Amino acid sequence: MDKWIFQLKLRNRSGVLLSLTSLFADRGISIESLTAHAGVWPGPACGTAILTFAASPAKKDHLARLLGRLAAVQELTEYRYEDAAHARKSALARVTLGADELTSGLPPGVLCDIVSAEGGYTLALLLGPPHLLDTTLDGLAARGALLEVDSTVIVV
Repeated sequence: MDKWIFQLKLRNRSGVLLSLTSLFADRGISIESLTAHAGVWPGPACGTAILTFAASPAKKDHLARLLGRLAAVQELTEYRYEDAAHARKSALARVTLGADELTSGLPPGVLCDIVSAEGGYTLALLLGPPHLLDTTLDGLAARGALLEVDSTVIVV
C-alpha cells in the first residue's frame, strides 16, 4: 500500500470537511492527517485542505475522481508521499532525550526547534520531508524516547 498526499482547493462552506472525510470513511480508508484552512489562497470563498492517507494506486485514483465531482472542490493536486518535493511534515514531540542528544542524532534535512527542556523531557518542534520525519519519529519510538507526538503535513 502506498502513501499519498491530496492538496485540495475548496469553496469555504459548511459541511465540506464532512463530505471529504465521508468519502474516505465510506471506502474504509483512514486519513492519517488532515489540515484545513479557510481563506489561505486567493479566490472567492476559498480554503485549502491537505490530507495524507495510505491506499493502493487504484483506490487513490477512485478517491480523486469522487472528490473531483464534489461541488466544493475547485482543484485537487496529488503527490506520492515519498516524492512530494514541496511537502513538509511538522511534529511537536515530547521525548526523553536531552536537547543536545536529540539534535545531534537528527538526520540532515530534519530541522529542530527546542520548545522547552525541563522536567526530564524535551519538547521539540521537528520539521522535514514527510518520509524522512516519519523515519526519524519511528527511530525515536524504537529507542523508547518518544513519549508523545502530534504531527501534520503541509504543501505549498
